[in-house]
Amino acid sequence: MGQSHWFAVLGIGLAISCSKQANNGADGNPSDPDGASNLSDARTDAPVQASAGCGKPATSGYQCFDETFEGAPRRWCMFVPPGYDPNKPHSLMLGLHGCGGSPEGVHGNAAAPQEIYAAADFVFVYPKSLGDCWEYNNPNSSDFHFVKHAIATASGQLCVDQARTFAHGMSSGGMMASKVLCQNIVKGSAAISLNEACSTQPRPVWLYGGTSDSYYDSYIAPGRDGWIRTNGCSATTQPLGTGPCVEYQGCRARTVWCSDARGHVWPREPWATEGIMDFFRSL
Repeated sequence: MGQSHWFAVLGIGLAISCSKQANNGADGNPSDPDGASNLSDARTDAPVQASAGCGKPATSGYQCFDETFEGAPRRWCMFVPPGYDPNKPHSLMLGLHGCGGSPEGVHGNAAAPQEIYAAADFVFVYPKSLGDCWEYNNPNSSDFHFVKHAIATASGQLCVDQARTFAHGMSSGGMMASKVLCQNIVKGSAAISLNEACSTQPRPVWLYGGTSDSYYDSYIAPGRDGWIRTNGCSATTQPLGTGPCVEYQGCRARTVWCSDARGHVWPREPWATEGIMDFFRSL
């Protein structure tokens, strides 16, 4: 898919332990066109599945890892928030870049507000696709294998609740966020400016699409309608918060739809940045 806008870089002091790359349109520069333990926490709605990383010390901040995976050089990064508690299982957010993007771009442009807002209970993982875009149409592709590898490796280093892994992404990353949800790699997804209802089973989704997006009629609206059918929603919606979001009623899984008149962008307002994290926290 084409390049995609992300959040403009915010002046937030985050610890960086790998070299910083230049931002590009795929990550939101507006100048461009486009062995588990028995730990538990306060949640009572579902059993906590504490990962093997629980109890291990970890350094807070942003760090990246370069390795050879399935014969190819690959890169993934993670952000550990300040005050991270290694004995508390955290939800895991998978951040997926758009075409031509990078883990550094997603972290710096798109996820920085979310990292601050959700520092108490989330850790963040940012893998890089093998090519410019994610190979999301083939569930046996190296990209799917690598996403699972990054989640598993992070979960071995950090204290993760393996029942609470989620994904967000834009454009090609939005499609990949839909597909890893359908493949049961994550438990919920937020797909921005591209999505696809690729499952016959209900799945919780948070969707955004601008009506001026060139993909609106071909991917965004049909994907939304497909999720409405898959999730068994009625035609009734309820406004959600103060932004342009509604939640469909009668669904077998939460289905949130947000839309305005913009094009191929990742919205920067709190109704999106905080709304996505609150959506995942509710699951």
